[in-house]
Amino acid sequence: QIDWVDREVVNMGFRIHPSWCNKGLGTVVIRKVSNWCFKFGLKVLRLDVAAANTRAIRCYEKAGFVKTEEFWRNDEGLKNINVYQPQCDFLRPHVRLDRDVPQVRFWWMELVDGSE
Repeated sequence: QIDWVDREVVNMGFRIHPSWCNKGLGTVVIRKVSNWCFKFGLKVLRLDVAAANTRAIRCYEKAGFVKTEEFWRNDEGLKNINVYQPQCDFLRPHVRLDRDVPQVRFWWMELVDGSE
């Protein structure tokens, strides 16, 4: 999603194959893509990330992104999961119910071209 008038990427996405995680590749790729975007005139890059995805958040922060806003997204699939099981410890702080609808916490993150 790109706003060409304001020269902003409204919401970009990155995915790294699991076998390539924890090798620094994600940070390298994000930095290269960000630099390319800024070189061609974009000024602000934004993305959303699940708050429980600490590995991705750390990767984005290493590439210069900062958290700008928290938001919650409905996730009906969580109705079938017992978040009190030990394997869900990482997720529990980022889940809530809103009128019996499970929601997951997300962060907006942003990187601004610092060359100006």
